[in-house]
Amino acid sequence: MKIDQIKIGAGLSIINVVLGALIQFFYTPVFLKYLGISDYGINSFIQSLMRYMSMLNLGFGTTMLRYIVRTQVKNEDEKTNIFNGIFLVIFLFLALVCFILGLIIYFKLPLFLKETFSNREIIKTQKVFLLLLVNVTISFPMILFSTFITSKEKYIFLKFLSFINIVLNPLISIILIKNGFGIFAIANLTLIFTILIAAVNIFYSIKLGIKIKINNYDRNILKELVVFSFYIFLGTVIDRLYWDTDRIIIGKYLGASVIGIYSISNMIIQLYMSVSTAVSEVLLTKINQMVAKESNKEISNLFIKIGRLQYMLIGLICTGFIIFGKDFIHFWIGEKYSNEIYNMTIIIMLPLTVPLIQNVGITILQAKNKHKFRAQVYFIIAIMNVIFSIVLVKKYGPIGCAIGTSISLFIGNIIIINIYYHKKIKLDIVRFWKEIIKITYVIVFLPVLWSIINIFVKFKVSIGIFILQIICYTLIYLFLIFYFAMNKMEREEVFFYLKKKKGENNG
Repeated sequence: MKIDQIKIGAGLSIINVVLGALIQFFYTPVFLKYLGISDYGINSFIQSLMRYMSMLNLGFGTTMLRYIVRTQVKNEDEKTNIFNGIFLVIFLFLALVCFILGLIIYFKLPLFLKETFSNREIIKTQKVFLLLLVNVTISFPMILFSTFITSKEKYIFLKFLSFINIVLNPLISIILIKNGFGIFAIANLTLIFTILIAAVNIFYSIKLGIKIKINNYDRNILKELVVFSFYIFLGTVIDRLYWDTDRIIIGKYLGASVIGIYSISNMIIQLYMSVSTAVSEVLLTKINQMVAKESNKEISNLFIKIGRLQYMLIGLICTGFIIFGKDFIHFWIGEKYSNEIYNMTIIIMLPLTVPLIQNVGITILQAKNKHKFRAQVYFIIAIMNVIFSIVLVKKYGPIGCAIGTSISLFIGNIIIINIYYHKKIKLDIVRFWKEIIKITYVIVFLPVLWSIINIFVKFKVSIGIFILQIICYTLIYLFLIFYFAMNKMEREEVFFYLKKKKGENNG
């Protein structure tokens, strides 16, 4: 049963990611059509604020899982109950802090937004913010129950709940939007779903035998919990500073509609990132084994191998977006904002490609217990991103925020981290870049050729022709990659995989 839970849970997790992306793809144009870019911007602005409020859990959810699992493995039921009590008190305290801080923000929003938001937009922002603040506050103590369920390895239950939320919430939202209800109704719906899921989690936790003991506990234990949570929390802070602060800055200086435009670009970027990160997540065990053997050469070989494969994959997406991105945005949400969204996406996408093809390096750092340096560097460049964005947004608008993000990506993720990989982790970065440059010649050739052809051959812009162009581009790209970018070993692995699949189908 344990194996089934893991396998099915992993499968449901992948399904949830894919479904979430697809639903968001269809949800966005409906939202824009019926509610407009201003309301979309307001919603994105509040969601960014809520992600900041969520940070106040301080990483204790992950910490709780680690400690609860350790006590359960040792069959220390009394300790488990005491830890449950400790974490419940922590989460309730953090929920209170979150709500009080949220109320302060609620009353300060008019002052913060008065220069760029209309009175109607400010009132709407406050109402939705208050509802979602209650939503986030409720979610804090609920971490106890969802984490307890996770510790019991009931992955199917949790992923199924997530599946229902991912599918039903936006589908009902679309119905509400089409029937004249605004973002206030959508916020109410989110709160209702949170309460229902919380109730189900509590009931199931009781069924699994959760017991909570509020007792005096050693201060040293609390200190240990805080220290362990710190770098988890720091990672979350960095993530928020990097990907959410821009929207808050734009809200302050440019207004709700511009937030909406920037958020659509950011959505495309997040989908681009998810394609690459899926590969490295499954390599943690293998890398830990290599680290244990102190095999730097093997680690470098794996780093280069995975980097090449990731580059070949996301190279298709990146170059494809460069060629077809503007038309894609046009068909997806309309022509009005396609140029701005396209330009901002390209500005961030190009430098982001480097850390994406090197993201297995994160796993290597974790295995070598060197991830603290990365966290510190990323914190610094996240602050740099905020400073650059504030300075540049005033002069260049939302493009300025994109430029700020791009500059900080280049300095931190390309220059500093690559030097660290080379000097301290002893990865063969020189060989890595030699391999990447070889592939780059092939990857760049096709979009350049395609662009030249488009100068002389003008295709009629229609959805059918557009899809046909993408199919043709993809097939030609894969052909060029297979014969001119892949090495002999990579081509043999492809042939082996295809033969294996053919055998399975015949069997």
